Amino acid sequence: MTAQHLEQTAAHDIAAHYRIAMATVHDRLDTIPREMIGLYGSPFGWTVLGEYVAAALCIEGRAPFMPTVH
Repeated sequence: MTAQHLEQTAAHDIAAHYRIAMATVHDRLDTIPREMIGLYGSPFGWTVLGEYVAAALCIEGRAPFMPTVH
């Protein structure tokens, strides 16, 4: 998978979990520190990115994002 495809898939999964627009997720993910880019490479990393988005948007009362691993 390409880096761009991983980013798109992560954004889609995060948006679906929190029931928010994918554009909103992209806006938040575009602000992650450069050091966090490597998080796209693992399911644990996607969990961290999902929590980053939730915290940035003050999303409360939802279960933490956990990606489905195939």
